[in-house]
Amino acid sequence: QQTLSMVGQMVNEFEQLRKTKANLSRLALVEYLVAGPGAVEWGRKLAGIQAAKASHHHHQQQPPPPLINQPEHWRSAFRAAPRDLQQDLEVSFVDQAEMVFTTLSSSARDVFTRVQRPFELVLIDEAAQAAEIAALQPLVHGAKAVVMVGDPQQLPATISSQAAKQLALERSLFERLAAARCPVNVLKVQYRMHPAIRMFPSEYFYNSALVDAPMVLSRPRPCFTRRWWG
Repeated sequence: QQTLSMVGQMVNEFEQLRKTKANLSRLALVEYLVAGPGAVEWGRKLAGIQAAKASHHHHQQQPPPPLINQPEHWRSAFRAAPRDLQQDLEVSFVDQAEMVFTTLSSSARDVFTRVQRPFELVLIDEAAQAAEIAALQPLVHGAKAVVMVGDPQQLPATISSQAAKQLALERSLFERLAAARCPVNVLKVQYRMHPAIRMFPSEYFYNSALVDAPMVLSRPRPCFTRRWWG
């Protein structure tokens, strides 16, 4: 027990050291703006952004821009920084994160090609509503395992081109892999609908496979189904 406690403490200290090093590297990046040769130009851009915001707020009779210790100030300061420095700061945060949430299209941004660690596990939600090309984007960053969550019986990806539809470009990667007999786990218990509402989609789309959760069956009957008279 004592050994496990010591190991746990060492792991926590190592994690804290890793975070400290990441923060120091970010401080080294912003030193260029605060005390380095980029301070004057950065100050001018930041003042311009804040002046534009102040003018906009004054026109709409809203409160003045926030003070320096408020988040909006730091968002303005970030936008005033040189583009390459913005990207370096983004990379430092992404590289340190344990989990990264993004849209499929945003996963194609340059920041994800510059991180040191690969994204070995990718989870895609609403995967059946994404075009196959879109779902491939996050998989190029070192993915070794992919989990897709979706329902191919619901709305497909929105494709306007008729030519693209003829080439089946609205088909999702989820559907392609399912057709190729990749493992698919079907969740059959539903927690939302009244059993009378569940009956039609279950029979029409899911071969009567859906079942009602106990919490659904234990709900009181709606008032409009009760008899209030003799």
